[in-house]
Amino acid sequence: MFLDDIPINLLGVLVAAILYFIIGLIWYAPFAFGRKKNRDEKDIPIEKETRIGAYLGEMIVALIIAYILALFIQISQAAEFVEGVMVSVWIWLGFVATTHFSAVLWARKTFGHFIIHASFMLVGFIAMACAIMYFGF
Repeated sequence: MFLDDIPINLLGVLVAAILYFIIGLIWYAPFAFGRKKNRDEKDIPIEKETRIGAYLGEMIVALIIAYILALFIQISQAAEFVEGVMVSVWIWLGFVATTHFSAVLWARKTFGHFIIHASFMLVGFIAMACAIMYFGF
């Protein structure tokens, strides 16, 4: 398969995923945007086991996003820091912003909901691209 020949620095992927995870923890903390999330139900306390599973699941998601982003950066032959960041912005625009906006159109999510979640993803993608570019491929 053609992807076998594409070198990916797994340390860069790991650091990028951890960075994305930390940004998410801060972004959705009660002192930031955590209280502004659009919920369909009233705030229900989340059990500790459920929260641990959510954190683990989010870390897996972050690892997948970081690996795929590193792959796209490598395939695009981005050599400069700015080029890697631009790859992440284009991916965000083409896949994240569009799919999140569909929730505004079809799932009756508010535009504020879109701004909170999509901007988190943009900041996270840019931070991951910076880590990936810093550690190289």
